Amino acid sequence: MTAPMSLWGKTGVRCRVVVATHPAAEKKSRIGHTRNGVVYELFFTHLPQDAFTASDVVALYEALWGL
Repeated sequence: MTAPMSLWGKTGVRCRVVVATHPAAEKKSRIGHTRNGVVYELFFTHLPQDAFTASDVVALYEALWGL
């Protein structure tokens, strides 16, 4: 899921939020928030929505941070 570009923070930084979900494992996830057996992860980006899908953004974060 992705939200349209919005203003965030005190200075009004323009970015969009991508929400990724996956089933929770038995071991607690080190990233994200677990609720009712689902892990929710938030990714903030300046990348344009028409050029980068939500999946693209998550893949870039995974590659960058080794998630």
